[in-house]
Amino acid sequence: MSDETIQSFEITPEHLEHLALFPLPGAVFFPGTMLPLHIFEPRYREMTREALEDGIPICVVKLKDPRELDAKGRPAFHDIGGAGFLLHHQQLPDGRYNILLEGNSRVRILEEIDSSRSYRVGRAEIIPDKVDLTGSVNALMTTLRGCVVGLRNEYERLSEALAKAMNNVADPGILANSIASIIIASPDTRQELLCEPRVDARLDAIVTMLTDLLANSAPADGDTWLN
Repeated sequence: MSDETIQSFEITPEHLEHLALFPLPGAVFFPGTMLPLHIFEPRYREMTREALEDGIPICVVKLKDPRELDAKGRPAFHDIGGAGFLLHHQQLPDGRYNILLEGNSRVRILEEIDSSRSYRVGRAEIIPDKVDLTGSVNALMTTLRGCVVGLRNEYERLSEALAKAMNNVADPGILANSIASIIIASPDTRQELLCEPRVDARLDAIVTMLTDLLANSAPADGDTWLN
């Protein structure tokens, strides 16, 4: 049994040519966030071992409708996912793993490729953030700070979580990802936001959600909906 921390790396062009794919039904992995996973299937144990031995990234992709299959009869997945490296792992006595992934990049899967590995592998490209240069990001950041302050009275836990994220993350794109991972429960909505490369559009969607929340009275049991 091992319990170790792994140093994170950068995704290289070589990684993108043979990117390990981890299709999951409800998981959406944002860059700059952490994703804990329990690994039990043999093919994904192989994937985890190779990630540990060779320092390869893992790309989490959300499965589409379970009834939707690709040309080879395998479950189809969205072509945009989140790729990251193992930050921490614990190997259990029976060979299973508990792992923690650190999100590095948003990627587009260009094609799935044949591989000798038991898990699925794809060729991918990184999707960089697009930052608006007209000042809208700064304006949205100001509005976001106002929303966080406004939430204190009725949604104290949420306000504290968002304030902590804003204090710890300087990059607006990563901040948008971090807040999305906190406030959005719906996998489909999370996938939509993952697919959006424009930082201002992601921030605007988050501000709209928080503004709508402020416009409604707090639930009787407080902010227990917090992810």
